[in-house]
Amino acid sequence: MAALATGGRDGALALGSRPRIKGVQVVGEILDSDSQDSYGKQLMMQHVHFHQEGDGNVRHLATRRIIELESLEADELEHLRGDAMPKLLQLSYPQTCHPVLMRYYDAYTKSLKDGRQVLCLLEERCSRHATLQSILQTRRGLLEALPETAALAIFASIILSVKHLHDKNQPHGSIRPRNIFVSEGGSVKVGAWGISSLLHSRRGGAAAHVKRNGGQPFHFLSPEICQQKVSGKPADIWA
Repeated sequence: MAALATGGRDGALALGSRPRIKGVQVVGEILDSDSQDSYGKQLMMQHVHFHQEGDGNVRHLATRRIIELESLEADELEHLRGDAMPKLLQLSYPQTCHPVLMRYYDAYTKSLKDGRQVLCLLEERCSRHATLQSILQTRRGLLEALPETAALAIFASIILSVKHLHDKNQPHGSIRPRNIFVSEGGSVKVGAWGISSLLHSRRGGAAAHVKRNGGQPFHFLSPEICQQKVSGKPADIWA
């Protein structure tokens, strides 16, 4: 996996008033590599810091999510860079992003040393939050249930974030415990939103990944995705 920690950016975006990202440096890796999600194969997550033009020497912290772009045709890559990624970033502007949603600072594609194309997403870093998946696993080991008040608060936050996305005609596409982040104080952040539709908006959904998973559907995927039908906002409600 050392090939992932390379510099340079192909297809980087410069969007209107959005400050240009520069000087991205890896400061640590998250042990969540080679995992599978509804949007495809995630190769790695890295802690990074970066600078924005106009901020002087201010250093920003973020998480870089690296996702393999498997067998995308040239026109599909062009759509990804020219239409899909700008829409995702526009929804991440401070004035338009819901406070529960994790913001994306930048999105770009690049080529690895072995020739593979990957999508890199710089997203808000929630260093004081744990995933809902890890919280539930810990409590399961201790034979402790999540308090009802905490469960309701988490559920309400997820619903508010999903409503905000749906009002903007943007499905989340990957609602699952590993993409929900909860702090010790109970604040909730919802991550990985929009990535599934970003990569599958022209490819018929995430059903291809069901095939690569030995034909076994992920339990959070809605029936229409598993049946290779068009999916959208209803799939979020199923999840």
